[in-house]
Amino acid sequence: MNIKKLTSILVVCFFLAAWGTRFVILNKNAEKPVIEIYQQNEYVEYGDNFFYRSSGENRNGYSIKVTGAYLMKIDDYLESIDVSYDEYKSKAEEMSETEKNIVLDLHIILKNEGNSDGSFDIFDTRVNASNFCLSNDSILFGLLYPKLNGEFAFKVRENTEYEMRIPYCPEKVDMRVCTYEYAASRDFYLNISQYPVKKMIKLQPKICEQIS
Repeated sequence: MNIKKLTSILVVCFFLAAWGTRFVILNKNAEKPVIEIYQQNEYVEYGDNFFYRSSGENRNGYSIKVTGAYLMKIDDYLESIDVSYDEYKSKAEEMSETEKNIVLDLHIILKNEGNSDGSFDIFDTRVNASNFCLSNDSILFGLLYPKLNGEFAFKVRENTEYEMRIPYCPEKVDMRVCTYEYAASRDFYLNISQYPVKKMIKLQPKICEQIS
């Protein structure tokens, strides 16, 4: 190997080593979020904590309370909202979405105290389990709230509260693992913000086939 080629290789290796060292130092010194865990049936304030800052979140004055959580098979969930499986399947095909097998049906209350121009975006929440995640299902949410026209973001009128249900389903990549029986043995946390405080609500899902 000639000297010129060897010198070039050494220079590249030097820069890669320097970059790698800087990357490790930056990550080591990066400020990590504070984690706070709450329980069902208590209001949790969003404050200035955010999920995706790029989405223009303004949830100051908003708080959320989970009043119930129900793990259901998809057939039983559809029956509880008076939607046929054929209607759901047709909607899934229309939107090129995978049909889900289970639903974690969350009953929540959103409260807005003093925020005149902010809004709540359901997309900015996620349910975490030990080794899989559940996200809001756009098809089921649309069937449950057709007047929202597929929108996840909406406002709660200032100094009022609003009760609603949010259907969470396994991500497509987790569908094969996340059977009803498997999910029934997991712990679930509703993650409502990521930074600077990561706020999570520990859920106590009822394992049931249908709710009235």
